[in-house]
Amino acid sequence: METIQYLGWSVTAIVIIIELVLIANLITNKNSKLQFLIKDNSAQEALNKKPYSYSRSQLIWWTIIVITCFSVQFAYTGEIDGVMNKTALILIGISAGTTLAGRVIDNSQQTNPNTATTHQDDPSEGFWMDILSDQNGVSIHRFQAVIFNLVFGFAFVAQFVESLSGAKIGTAIPLPEFGETALGLIGLSSGAYTALKFNENLGKNNASTTTTEDQ
Repeated sequence: METIQYLGWSVTAIVIIIELVLIANLITNKNSKLQFLIKDNSAQEALNKKPYSYSRSQLIWWTIIVITCFSVQFAYTGEIDGVMNKTALILIGISAGTTLAGRVIDNSQQTNPNTATTHQDDPSEGFWMDILSDQNGVSIHRFQAVIFNLVFGFAFVAQFVESLSGAKIGTAIPLPEFGETALGLIGLSSGAYTALKFNENLGKNNASTTTTEDQ
């Protein structure tokens, strides 16, 4: 068992170091190729000018939380069976689904010959403004989605840390469970973001079309 725990702590250390390097790179190096992980597809040629993507940032957020908690649990107990649960899978699934839907919508708008331009082609205004804004500025559905993910993300970590107090070697600690209401709120906020994303750029494109016709 000591060998398993040694392996667990070694794996956890490697995972945390990789995550810290990734996060530090994303924060401090605006020209790092890793920025593509959280950047939108954009006509901006310079990487540091491409805007940040809400959906990709959400996926990175929950991936890091779940992987970190899973690794720390393995280091504490030496067990992996029974750790992952429905809540973790749903959270990753919601994030992955939101990212996929956002990518499909962006592709359809950017390849549509009737689309004059998209707000993703505008230069970045900074991480928070980018993920909170559509073509009309900060939007309530994006703001709501960001708040829900932050609150429940910190709640997930807090519950996990509390569960470690009773950790025993050889006994797996399942990741925190959220009730149907909490998962429903996260799902609804992501669903609202995806549904309203279909309407993003419409006003901007209409304005562009009107300007072109006037000329």
